[in-house]
Amino acid sequence: MPFRQSAYLKAFAAIDTFEGRSKLSTWLTRIVINEARVRRRSARRRAALLRHAMPPGTDIGEEVDAAYQTPEQHVANLQLRKALEQALGSLPQIYRTVFILREIEGMTVEETAAALDILPATVKTRLFRARHMLQARLSSLDRTALKGVLAFGGKICAALTARVLLTIAA
Repeated sequence: MPFRQSAYLKAFAAIDTFEGRSKLSTWLTRIVINEARVRRRSARRRAALLRHAMPPGTDIGEEVDAAYQTPEQHVANLQLRKALEQALGSLPQIYRTVFILREIEGMTVEETAAALDILPATVKTRLFRARHMLQARLSSLDRTALKGVLAFGGKICAALTARVLLTIAA
């Protein structure tokens, strides 16, 4: 079961403990974050065990849908995905968590602050630092090699892609 579903089931089972001191969405987010942390610790232990059991060089859990890609696009997507995962994974936990909540999950500064039990100013600072660390780590990517690699649909996706590439280039 995906961890969000599991976390929400746990929240539903514990709904009587919700005290109303924050928004329900903030309370639920906190439960999801805690569940993710528990699962991450567990996954690290499992991955360490698997690494000992698998032949050297085996990529554990590689799942890419290449049904609509050319072989070149598939390889480029794998390389890009790996670079992005490595860059995000190399961030210190406090910055990575804020970045994911704000940029990927779309939470507001206040929601993120409440979920992590930190001040809104701290959220802003950590997000700023996370962006700069990611920019530094991704600056070596060749932008010309990225052209046409990822197929996005619609004006919103195109605008988002342009913003991300400008941020990386800056």
